[in-house]
Amino acid sequence: MFQARHLDRFIASDLSKQDWLNAVNFVQSKITYEVIASAMTNMPEEIYNNSSMEIGDKLKTRIKDLEKYVLEYYDMLSPDVDIIGSNKDEYFEILRNDDGSVNVEILIKIILANVMILYIPEYFSKMKQKI
Repeated sequence: MFQARHLDRFIASDLSKQDWLNAVNFVQSKITYEVIASAMTNMPEEIYNNSSMEIGDKLKTRIKDLEKYVLEYYDMLSPDVDIIGSNKDEYFEILRNDDGSVNVEILIKIILANVMILYIPEYFSKMKQKI
């Protein structure tokens, strides 16, 4: 799990804690104890007879405790936000607000007729948000 944090941070950095909790609620509503019990009956007979109770109990516990696991992972990921640049001339303007949030603007530097122009590309302005 720890190795995946870089990809998770990159993919999920714009998700709020409430988004994570909504995902937990969705998963818990779909993977009920009844669904788990039904899935156990689809196991090969040898596994069902020997391990289905243990596997089913573990899955039920994990589903029940999913919110705890998700919030621990969210708390590990959320303090750091990766801001990705490219190999182009870019300018990052980072401003910390009084409330502790941070505004980030990514500007592209282009030079036309010996004049430097900074602009926010369309794809960055759609992503602009408070961190």
